[in-house]
Amino acid sequence: MKASLFALALGGTLCGLVEAQDWIQRHPSSSPPGRYQHAMAYDEQRGVTLLFGGWREIFNQGQRVDDGPSADTWQWDGSNWTPRFSLPVPPARHAHAMVYDSRRGRVVMFGGQDELQGALFGDTWEWDGSTWILRSPTPAPAARYSHAMAYDASRGRVVLFGGHSTGTSNFFGDTWEWDGTSWQQLHPPSSPSARHWHAMAYDAQRCRVVLFGGGPGTLTDTWEWDGVNWMLRVNAPLPSARAALSMAYDTERQRIVLFGGLQTGTSSQRDDTWEWDGVAWVDVSSAPSPTGGNSRAMAFDSRRGRMVLFGGYANSSPYFADTWERRSAFPASIRSIGSGCGTTALACAPGAGSLPVLGTVQYLVVHHVPDRSAFMTFGLSDAALGPFALPLPLDGFGLTGCSLYHDLRVPFEPCTPPAGGTAQYALFIPNDPTLIRLSLFSQAWAPDPNANAAGLIFSNALELVLGR
Repeated sequence: MKASLFALALGGTLCGLVEAQDWIQRHPSSSPPGRYQHAMAYDEQRGVTLLFGGWREIFNQGQRVDDGPSADTWQWDGSNWTPRFSLPVPPARHAHAMVYDSRRGRVVMFGGQDELQGALFGDTWEWDGSTWILRSPTPAPAARYSHAMAYDASRGRVVLFGGHSTGTSNFFGDTWEWDGTSWQQLHPPSSPSARHWHAMAYDAQRCRVVLFGGGPGTLTDTWEWDGVNWMLRVNAPLPSARAALSMAYDTERQRIVLFGGLQTGTSSQRDDTWEWDGVAWVDVSSAPSPTGGNSRAMAFDSRRGRMVLFGGYANSSPYFADTWERRSAFPASIRSIGSGCGTTALACAPGAGSLPVLGTVQYLVVHHVPDRSAFMTFGLSDAALGPFALPLPLDGFGLTGCSLYHDLRVPFEPCTPPAGGTAQYALFIPNDPTLIRLSLFSQAWAPDPNANAAGLIFSNALELVLGR
């Protein structure tokens, strides 16, 4: 539904609400020891956030006695952190990178270092939900630390860029991809400068890997990888130059979220939150917020719709062992109402993984379309249509077994031509905070001369609660 149709439907009757994303500190009964330069990834298949390694505090009888690289595995289920024990165990490390391969259902880890032992890693490990598995591909990226990775779901590839080797100026500017079997180095026409301590995340809505910041020097650039080339995005305003930041993609809101980091060239620890929507960076910082720091780890829990942040470090403070989650104060939601009619009931459902968030596209999918066309209706109430209570049985109008579930503010919006009995409608939701908490109702209908006297059939309805 176009923005003009939203204006027609709303009639300017809504008052504004303050849009917000809230950081909330969690206090689980058990938690990993404080650490930084660890890595986390959300395991979609098992519904947990996985954490491995990092530079951590070491305790003896409750007293901190030392610190160093770790080789422990933890998972967060939204309520508690649980240690996972299995053999073999990857060597202790920090400053490694980790992502989830959704096509293969595995967490992939590469590289890192053990500064105490002077070890630099170029190994590839995979976690299958219960066991770490060492992969030994040839060729592979050179051993490194402080690199970044993201998983390109549209192409089924883990993308790696940059990092650092031994020595003061040995920075990498290479691009590699892992397909689950082998690593391949790519040689794009353009590329970000060699760097480390940058961050990357995959924008699933736009099918781009996004890279921001890092060091050495003052880096505040944004790049996008499309599988063929790196493209520099020049937009303002920008987050300030920083390294050792955290970044992850919010699948519900179709935005990349950036938090914190170390202000390049200073000891200033950032505590700001930014979002990238594919066009611009927006400062969305709010209070409360995690303490400013660097080398935290962050992942998005898509099952619960929450960003998860753990650990980090700030100057001479103890290593952080705090768990934070971020979710909209006004979450979007969808529910189905009633049922459809027809020889095979017409059915309306949301597109996979999408929610009606402001500034995004909500896809509505219509199944079992009998002919060459389908249409969407939209309304603002499921209580009444003029003098008629809803739902309204339509048998008396020649539509046997059909019902109308909402009022008809917009009765006629064509879907894409059906393919294999399935049609789709793209609902463009304006980025207008006055729409927050609006309940928008939709129902599909389609011609079917063989179904009833009226020659029309209706689907179930959907209630879309718009959120931020």
